[in-house]
Amino acid sequence: MEYLHVHVDGRQFERAYMVYVVRVALESGATYFYVGQTGDRNYRTARPAFRRLAGHFDEQGSSTQNQIYRALAEREFGSAIGPRSKFSVDLRDSMARLLTSSKIDMFAFRIAAFEPTASDVDHKELVKRVERIEQATLSELTARYGREMILNRKFQVGQIDGDSLKLAEGILATVGSELGK
Repeated sequence: MEYLHVHVDGRQFERAYMVYVVRVALESGATYFYVGQTGDRNYRTARPAFRRLAGHFDEQGSSTQNQIYRALAEREFGSAIGPRSKFSVDLRDSMARLLTSSKIDMFAFRIAAFEPTASDVDHKELVKRVERIEQATLSELTARYGREMILNRKFQVGQIDGDSLKLAEGILATVGSELGK
């Protein structure tokens, strides 16, 4: 009997402030990247990497966390879908076929531990730090591969501080090494 074996390292459920890079390699040869971070500006939380990845591929139209799914639908099928708009049955079927033949890699880099008892001020400072590293990583990734390979919609890069740039370069060196690039 045919089956799938999903093995998830328990560390994928660690709540931490992280920057992550997702690579989606399609059967067609197209490759896309998405850069994200954990740590929420509005709530004192930092979701685990695995939950972030699962959320990015949620096919529920009301989801606000499925940025990769929406971006792939737009890029591959020309389906501009507004936030919180429902996906048609045809689009969900097309996306299922697309993703079934794809390879998806996620690389999550722990920047700091999440402490549930930390103050709001400390939490917000850590979120800002992780956001700076996320933006530096996104900027460097775009410089290397071009904007057309980036799935992130929100793309605003201002001044990048040296520490964030150094960490971004380390993140991309690891990702490149793991992907054999």
